[in-house]
Amino acid sequence: MSSPLATGLDAALGILPLHGTVQEYAWGAQGTLARLLDRTPSGKPEAEYWLGAHPASPSLVELDGSILPLDQLIAEAPTQTLGAGRARHSLPFLLKLLAVGRPLSLQVHPSKKQAEAGFDREQDAGVPLDAGHRSYRDRNHKPEVLLPLEPTTAMSGVRQPEEVGAALASVAAAAAGAALPPSLADLGLGEAPPDPAHWAARLAKALRGVFSLSADAGAALQRGLCESLPADTPTGALLHQLAAAFPGDPTVVAALLLNQVTLQPGEALYSGAGTLHAYVSGAGVELMASSDNVLRAGLTPKHIDADELLAIADLRPSPPQTVTPGPAAPGTAAGSIESVYRTPAQEFQLSVVHLAQVPPRGADIPSGDGPEILLLLGDDARVQLRWGDGELELSRGGAVFVPAAVDAYQIAGAGELYRARLPN
Repeated sequence: MSSPLATGLDAALGILPLHGTVQEYAWGAQGTLARLLDRTPSGKPEAEYWLGAHPASPSLVELDGSILPLDQLIAEAPTQTLGAGRARHSLPFLLKLLAVGRPLSLQVHPSKKQAEAGFDREQDAGVPLDAGHRSYRDRNHKPEVLLPLEPTTAMSGVRQPEEVGAALASVAAAAAGAALPPSLADLGLGEAPPDPAHWAARLAKALRGVFSLSADAGAALQRGLCESLPADTPTGALLHQLAAAFPGDPTVVAALLLNQVTLQPGEALYSGAGTLHAYVSGAGVELMASSDNVLRAGLTPKHIDADELLAIADLRPSPPQTVTPGPAAPGTAAGSIESVYRTPAQEFQLSVVHLAQVPPRGADIPSGDGPEILLLLGDDARVQLRWGDGELELSRGGAVFVPAAVDAYQIAGAGELYRARLPN
């Protein structure tokens, strides 16, 4: 594909229309992404809408009448797109819209060091990048934050030992408790160990036993769990939901082992390296480091690498890392109209500009020293963007790429403008 930048670019880049790509995974919902993006439904399960430059599925930008992949634009104009203030070679974040029609896999993401080692190991072994049995598809880590657009349920982080023990003890007390593998049943016995590392080692042993069950034994464990825990309790309801989606899969035991959290719009969930988690239902905006590295151990038709998951998972008890919004930097024009979701991640920051709170004359938004992606959502949403000599209008579902060369822009309109950028 020829590029309008092939002979160089003298003028500064402006804000560019951006077109994402839809991922049709089995866990996706039918119609949800189309509704949120104001598009015609495909009739298939649509799981994710990607906005970014990940080489597996880069978004497309409009530039001077041409269409080109965002990663190509960045490669040919790195200073104008990414900025000269930091050493960057690619867009560090990936913005997604998620629609969860059925529970996602029981999964964990690696740290940067683990991702580099895993990627190099599979490269040396000659595993193709697009192979179904590949675990590491790039050399990056994947911290992520999910901001729901509707009530969203997830499992995230290991429950406290006393909570796990109580849940397993109730199963063991039932007649069907005989189906519990010994290492799993042992977690429900005695006092909770005071040492988190010791508890994590015990849990890893129990999970290894679950992951290694035969198909018949795994199905028997799932049956026993469902017979022991009625669906009229939060843990039981989640267990039965997982079992209905994945008949015979013993890893539904995650409902007893992990924290269950239901998020409302405006409440976010952060998942860092090593956090065992799974989204169960709902829809939302997700922002992450630009990576597609996922280690799975169950609740999925995709490739499972339970040994690698156990090698990198942090199984110490920890509550879900919920994130509450804060205002933009005090004294800035966006201070009263922007809700910022700050996380430990160095590659991204997610915020929401509430356009209903923007004065009719508009508001000036400083874009900092790096690139941004903006996504407009909400009923009757519309926004007008102005910068320098440029002007652009978006309607619901529209997105733009703001290159680093644009140091400020003005906005006015209606709806919610989701803003992905580097941390302040």
